[in-house]
Amino acid sequence: MTEEAPSTTIALVPPTLVPVTPLPPTPREEYISTTALELQKTGGAPDTTGAFVFVHLGPEWVDRVTEILGRVGSAGEQLAIALATNRDARRWTAPDASGWNVQFATMAVRAQAEMAAMWTLSAAHGLANALVRMLLLNPDAAKVVNDARPTANGFPPFSEDQAAWVSFERTILKATRKAAVVSGSPAAVIAATELSALLGDQRWTALLDLRNVGFHRWRPQTVDGGTPKASSVSISGTSRSISVGIGRSNVAPDIESTLKIVEAGLDLFSKAALTFDENIHAAINELSGKQLFKV
Repeated sequence: MTEEAPSTTIALVPPTLVPVTPLPPTPREEYISTTALELQKTGGAPDTTGAFVFVHLGPEWVDRVTEILGRVGSAGEQLAIALATNRDARRWTAPDASGWNVQFATMAVRAQAEMAAMWTLSAAHGLANALVRMLLLNPDAAKVVNDARPTANGFPPFSEDQAAWVSFERTILKATRKAAVVSGSPAAVIAATELSALLGDQRWTALLDLRNVGFHRWRPQTVDGGTPKASSVSISGTSRSISVGIGRSNVAPDIESTLKIVEAGLDLFSKAALTFDENIHAAINELSGKQLFKV
């Protein structure tokens, strides 16, 4: 009978627990939190809203308005998740969080920072879809929106068809601005313009670039190593040579820079989202031609 030698387990997986570090909310975090809460309030009480719409606009509008407000509320939760992951990333960098394995902490911060970026972008997608559906309440605006996305087949309420869900991108936002102007709704113009303005801001561009590196290009690793961005082989006629260096050609951004990019984009979106929310009820009134909400 032989005995097996005891195995040695090497911890290759970073710890998942965030340091239990006191982290009082900052004024910017309180602003984001308030914005997220206001968006979620907008999406609250769908049954009450549905009954109200049934009486004042008619049964054909119940699903549409319920979907619009519900999508805003969902974006609010996504914004809150973005803030939560941003705060967890910051816990790793707090002064009294020392003593953690530096390599693990770096990996954890990057993971949570980029997750915050993802949830911020998800919230932006949500408001873009709420805006599109809101504009469908006006016949003139609806024509512009439907012409821009014919495959959506009129954006049926609660559709699971991927074609009926737009991304937060330049083409559809340009169409929503045009539709808002055509509708004659001042509040809709403000809402559409506020969201569209994000695309022209370098802080939002930096957030998108961070996402693109993660999903669409050669992603730099947080630790040494990784696939280079370009070939090391040179060709000259029939000659072939390879360049071997000691440095990496694909270097990850430092963690603090990543956090600053995420936080700047999160702050920017929160401001736009709050302005959007402040105008959505007036926009629904103006687009539908009914005084459905008191504003």
